[in-house]
Amino acid sequence: MNEDSLHRLALLLCVYHSNIGNVDSGNYYYHLAEKIAQKPGADKQLMMKCFKIKENIVFNANNYGDLMTFYRETMDYTKKHGFEAEYIQFKVGMATLIFQMGDAKKAIDLLFEAQKAKVHLETDTRLNIYETLGHIHESQKEYSKSIYYYKKYIETSYEYKTEITRNHSIATAKANLGFIYQIVNNDSALLMLQESYELFKQVGNQEGQYTVYAGVLLEKAKRASEESNRKRNIQIRARSRTHSRRSYQWKLLHLDDARIL
Repeated sequence: MNEDSLHRLALLLCVYHSNIGNVDSGNYYYHLAEKIAQKPGADKQLMMKCFKIKENIVFNANNYGDLMTFYRETMDYTKKHGFEAEYIQFKVGMATLIFQMGDAKKAIDLLFEAQKAKVHLETDTRLNIYETLGHIHESQKEYSKSIYYYKKYIETSYEYKTEITRNHSIATAKANLGFIYQIVNNDSALLMLQESYELFKQVGNQEGQYTVYAGVLLEKAKRASEESNRKRNIQIRARSRTHSRRSYQWKLLHLDDARIL
């Protein structure tokens, strides 16, 4: 078995053991893959593959400190060895983490720096930029800006060649957009959520379906309540007009009585 195949196998075993909770075994195979990637003459792309696997493992561990250390180390490595696109990718990951830690301004600064980079950015990286900017502006109640970035997310999702990946990405963006439309009382909220639901259904994402379906039900209930209130207000106004006419007629009647007396 050559080095590339051994490296691939080590990473597969790392992912497998990490997914089933065997942390020690996962770490063992990750370090094995890392040693292979660091051998003299090894393809530097092997190290990039290690980083991408490790990012998922550290992210799933939900430890902000370890994740921040990971991003700093990978940004140093990618910058040193000339992996510009990967450097931006990890910078975007750091920006997302910084936002989650509560520093929206610094996160926005990093994301704007990433957008200005003079290097072709992968679709995934640009989607991460748009989604994070959308979340940041949504959290700050800057809904028009949030809507702008979620729409950019939808546009960019069409770059995916694989239908299931493309549809899942669009479903995610339309869900975000639909929930924003609910907040700002945009009439497109229900349609956007229904389209998201159908796309999640097509790709088999049940969690996405349930989340969006709850939004659909809420929007339908809201509209039913508004329609009920509208009809009730019409009835109240109609009764009010009837009462006003009867009151006026009563006054006329008694005015005539007064004149007769």
